[in-house]
Amino acid sequence: MYLLLVDDHRLFRESVLPQLALHPKVTSVGEAENAGAALAKVRESPPDLVLMDIDMPGMNPFEATRLIHEAAPHCKVIFLTGHDYDSHIEEAITAHASGYVVKHDGLQTLMEAISKVHEGGLYFSEVVLSRMVVDKNTVRLTRPRSAAVAALSRRERELLSLLGKGATLKEAAAQMQVSYKTADNQKTSLMRKLGIHDRVELARFAIREGLVSPT
Repeated sequence: MYLLLVDDHRLFRESVLPQLALHPKVTSVGEAENAGAALAKVRESPPDLVLMDIDMPGMNPFEATRLIHEAAPHCKVIFLTGHDYDSHIEEAITAHASGYVVKHDGLQTLMEAISKVHEGGLYFSEVVLSRMVVDKNTVRLTRPRSAAVAALSRRERELLSLLGKGATLKEAAAQMQVSYKTADNQKTSLMRKLGIHDRVELARFAIREGLVSPT
C-alpha cells in the first residue's frame, strides 16, 4: 500500500513517516505539506491511502478530499488532526472520509486505523465515535449542527473560519482561491444569515461553533 502523509509541520512528518513505513501493509510512503500539494501528487501518482491534517494553510482539506476521490476513486482518506470539533467531523463525513483520528491518541491507534481502513472498514477515534451513530449504511453525528451554521454554505463556513482566525478578506480570498469580489459577496451573505455585522462577533461565533480554535 502506498501511503501519503499530508501535514504542514515538517517536524511532525519527519517523526511519523519512518514509523508509518514499518506498518506491515505499507510498502511506500510519501509526504505533502498542504492539501493542494497532496492533490497534485494524487493526480500524478495515486496513493492507496491519504492521512490528511485539517488545520493547514492553502486549499481546504475537505474540498481537496472530494477532489482526491474524483481523481482516484480507489484512494481512501483518514483525517489525522489535533481537533475533534463537531464541525470538522461533519465535514469529514460529508467528504466521505474513511476515518478520523485525533493525534493525541498516539501511534498505535493510527496504525490500527490504517489496518482497518485498508481492509475496507471505517475508523474513528473513541472521542469521535462516542458522538456518532455508525450503521451499515450511514455515519452521522448524534448532535446535529446548529441551525445557524447549517444555514451557511460550505464556502461561507470556510470563509468564516478564516476570518475568525484573523485573516483579512484579501488573505481569505487568496487561501480559498477565489476573487476578492466573490469573497466579499460570501462575507455579506454569511453576515446576513447570522445576523452579525462585526468582525469581532464573527470570530467569537466561529470559536463557539468550533470552526476556529481559541488562541
